[in-house]
Amino acid sequence: MQSELDELKNDKTGPISIRCRAEFAGKLDEYLSVYNMLCLDTHNNIRSLEDWYLDVTNADEYRVVVSKMTKADMLHYLSAIPGILLYQCKALADFLGIKDIEFAPYFEELNKMQTDLKTHADEDIIA
Repeated sequence: MQSELDELKNDKTGPISIRCRAEFAGKLDEYLSVYNMLCLDTHNNIRSLEDWYLDVTNADEYRVVVSKMTKADMLHYLSAIPGILLYQCKALADFLGIKDIEFAPYFEELNKMQTDLKTHADEDIIA
């Protein structure tokens, strides 16, 4: 095992992302839905969201809130929501024994959408 790791290090093959690991394991659907949901819940409590993404000031008698979220961050969070909804719909259909809904095309479309959003993350597409 160590020799394999050393060989990878010598080939300058770095660690793969969690998304790639999920894809290799055949669990991309879970990564695009449940994993994103858990990460949002785990890493983004309200206080950390305020600290990371908002400047709140008291200007006389009103509060001014300025978003510090980058376009890439916003696209990441927005792209997680359809995955959560789609995975939960599939889980509910499985639980209820509904067999006549083919979810694979929806997951493929979700993957395409998320890939497309990722390619545009640095562009000025959010005003």
